[in-house]
Amino acid sequence: MLTPNLRSNAFFIILSIGILVITNLYGQGASNALTFGGTDEYVTFGSAPQLRILDSLTIELWVNMPTAPGNNITFPINLYALVTYGTNGETQATNQIYRLQVTDIDLTSGLDYRYQIVHESGAGTDVVTTFTTPPVFGQWSHIVVQRDTTTSTYRLMVNGDVETPVTYADNLDPNGATSGIAILSGGFGSSPGSNTPPGGFLVGTMDEVRIWHTLVDTTTLRNWMNRKVTSSHPYFNKLAGYWRLDESTGFTATDETGNNDGTLMNMETTDWGTSTAPIGDASVFAESADITETASVPIDVVFGTGLNAPGAGFSLATIQVNQAPNTTSGLLSNVPNVYWEIWSEDTLFDGDFTATVRFHFDNVPGIADEVNLVLYRRNDATGTWSPTSATLFDEGNNFDGTGYFEITITELTAGGFSGQYILTSSDVDNPLPVQLSTFNAQIFQEGIKLLWETESELNNQGFEVWRSMDNEDNYVLVSSYQTNSDLQGAGNSNTKQNYEFFDSQVVEGHTYYYILWDVSYDGSRSSHGPLKVVFEKNSALSNQFTLSQNYPNPFNPSTQIPFQIFPVEGKNLFSTRLIITDLLGREIKTLVNDVLPAGTYTFSWDGRDNNNRIVSSGMYLYTLQVENRLFTKKMMFIH
Repeated sequence: MLTPNLRSNAFFIILSIGILVITNLYGQGASNALTFGGTDEYVTFGSAPQLRILDSLTIELWVNMPTAPGNNITFPINLYALVTYGTNGETQATNQIYRLQVTDIDLTSGLDYRYQIVHESGAGTDVVTTFTTPPVFGQWSHIVVQRDTTTSTYRLMVNGDVETPVTYADNLDPNGATSGIAILSGGFGSSPGSNTPPGGFLVGTMDEVRIWHTLVDTTTLRNWMNRKVTSSHPYFNKLAGYWRLDESTGFTATDETGNNDGTLMNMETTDWGTSTAPIGDASVFAESADITETASVPIDVVFGTGLNAPGAGFSLATIQVNQAPNTTSGLLSNVPNVYWEIWSEDTLFDGDFTATVRFHFDNVPGIADEVNLVLYRRNDATGTWSPTSATLFDEGNNFDGTGYFEITITELTAGGFSGQYILTSSDVDNPLPVQLSTFNAQIFQEGIKLLWETESELNNQGFEVWRSMDNEDNYVLVSSYQTNSDLQGAGNSNTKQNYEFFDSQVVEGHTYYYILWDVSYDGSRSSHGPLKVVFEKNSALSNQFTLSQNYPNPFNPSTQIPFQIFPVEGKNLFSTRLIITDLLGREIKTLVNDVLPAGTYTFSWDGRDNNNRIVSSGMYLYTLQVENRLFTKKMMFIH
């Protein structure tokens, strides 16, 4: 298992295979999610050896199922298969390593849905573990299932609430599903054939899917269920796969570990859409209890007592997102790059309740006059912002940027307990912080180049670059707009501005973290990052070759695949391989398998496999491998 190094979905550079050297900016909040329409829609990760986990494991995801599963002809029960590793047929010792599903367990007396986890102990022998907690349809739920092979038990956690572990009957056969694949949505059947799931397809939306090759403890699961995984996660090195599902187009679901990107099957690019899952950059979890502000999430939630207390056993969280919201429609002109969310699994808390909520703005950048601030609210990322009746409490004076807004939420509050909140102002003394759209890095033999782009700037003097080596605890200033004219800001700008900084004072083999600070004319500061870069000079090779899109595309009868290899200092010959595969990664045709000098090349593919047979119409992948670096693109063959 390779150590995962998270990569950004929105803006990323892949500099090597096996060693992923860039960690970049995240999309705002939950960003996007993937919606499945049932029938035959699923995501495949191919054989994915990192996901064929025979020992203890943790499966974790957010899912919103609008309706219960209907009748499924392939399976004898109504079910949604959410996460599966297996294959069709009974030709092996077992064909199911794991299948997390929602199932109707009582077809005779009525619909009675439960979460289940399935594995096989031998050919055709399903070991089904059924949990007590029923699924709630029509809202987001955070689902965790864990297999503990030391105690032969499975455990379910829903929205932070943990069930008693259930002992499973027979152990998983370690020789099973050696030719299996991993998928989201859909389950495998008993009939032999290809690795195409025959049924169990989800009608609903998924977000933040994580698979760990270990048992993640309950406290950590709760602390991280409402925020994205970063290198600060205690089990970061145990990630087997992590799909944020933040893409907005295309047919690839990016694995943030770099191990197993998924391919959307029988789906449309419109299946990507805005996510309303409660996910941010920092969070605080509680269970029917007060929440106290932290440095990362400055929100207090204080419940009433007696009849005004919440019902017992309900999960809630406060969340901070360190980006501007996806839409500012309805807001005043000045919008910070910070907003908050309050989430609960049940807006009513099983009865009458009252909660006093305080939003502290001490650390929100750019506030010079809090008197003109207004607290706005919307239900979720697809909602419309509207002003609240929150009361301002000034903890100092009107011009020191400290204080909080306070609102009271009850069972009868419009919109319920959950919602998103943001501070906004029309006062020119509360400037709009710099809106950064990208923050990237490139590795060269001589050092690391940082590149960033701003969408807009207001009163921006310039930038400071801070760097820390091997950890995030010792940041030092390495360059400033005061001494480097390249870092001077654009002042006021509504157009894109591009900046770069080359850091030559780096040592090979070390990991560097970079933070950008933008500084306004009034001295206000806001940070961007951190950006993680592993400096390996050999990674510069990935800057020295390109793989272009084939043309024509789609094509019949043939297409051209161009690529270029640039010379690298001290090296001019490169082991090169160009192959065609299907979407499951099975090799169709080898076009190049040779040692090539640096140069420009174009190879043709006529739609035939290695046995000179015409392939069927459909989507195919072409992969260029130069030394140990890989690049892959898609193309469409029409026959």
